[in-house]
Amino acid sequence: MHKTGLIALAETYGVDRREQQQLKLVAESFFEALRNELASGLGVSLKLTGFAQTIATFKDVCIAAPPSRCVFLGSSRRVAAFIRVDSPFARAIVDCLISGRTLPDADNRALTPIEQRLFSDTLATAGLRSAARSLATCPPGNDEVHRIDPAVAESVSDPSEQMGLARITCQLEGAAGILELALPVAQFSVPKTHPLVVSARDSMPAESKARTRLANANAELVAVLGQASMPLDAIRALGRGSILPLRPLKDGLPNVELRCENQVLFSGAVVEHRGWRRFLIQHTGVSDERTDQRTFDA
Repeated sequence: MHKTGLIALAETYGVDRREQQQLKLVAESFFEALRNELASGLGVSLKLTGFAQTIATFKDVCIAAPPSRCVFLGSSRRVAAFIRVDSPFARAIVDCLISGRTLPDADNRALTPIEQRLFSDTLATAGLRSAARSLATCPPGNDEVHRIDPAVAESVSDPSEQMGLARITCQLEGAAGILELALPVAQFSVPKTHPLVVSARDSMPAESKARTRLANANAELVAVLGQASMPLDAIRALGRGSILPLRPLKDGLPNVELRCENQVLFSGAVVEHRGWRRFLIQHTGVSDERTDQRTFDA
């Protein structure tokens, strides 16, 4: 499940930067080992590009994971890794196994039951060998890592557990597809000075979770006095002393917007009060807890 804005930020706020860096290093090592294993087994060359990383819950990872295109690795007590590929990549792997090359129209050809079994076994074998190399320093306890059934993986995992989800594009001959790896963040935990308090209620709305997790977060606010549209030639001609026309002032006061990442959070005016220039927030009808007027020192 793709998330944006404050909801996505809230998912990563409780993860230490060192944890994220360690997750990245392990994921890159795993992808490289998996590339080598698949290249050796398929007899073709593979190229990895476009690494990206985010944080998701175990529940969200499973919701977006068709069982036919994913493999769980771990033990009877916990999940150590989760591998997922998209349909074009799965099709390309099977084509290379059968004919030694990728075939056109991979997106439009579903796998037969036999092809599906061939794909799953190939990905699981390559994944286990890659895990033995890249996950040797962070095994789930003292248990041996092996392939586990999706039902077992769900039964031994907490739906709200944070997973580091890495994503990379794999180019195989003339085809390209997406390869994803999910690792439990807890495997890379480091002591925190201020532990994050998270509600155990899985039914809590996403917005409420975001407010809880970001309660003490620092966000940069940008004050915007006004906006003006100008042709490119006029912008190039701007220099020291240039004057930009803005909208008329309301009641003689400059109307100012406070924005975070281009999203307007507050609007109001700059006023003088007891020798201080302050920003007076005026309610704009946004439906949240900001129902009063507040001031910030300017």
